[in-house]
Amino acid sequence: MFKFSEQLRKEAIEYFSDVCHVNISHEEADEYLRSLSSLCSALIDF
Repeated sequence: MFKFSEQLRKEAIEYFSDVCHVNISHEEADEYLRSLSSLCSALIDF
């Protein structure tokens, strides 16, 4: 299970707010970061 820092979570929330104009919760930020991490891992393994 991934554990993200508060700073990284805050940056994800700010990104969605500023770029996507959507407010997300800490849980949604964690899910986004997990998905992004999995995608990066898959691209590295490719």
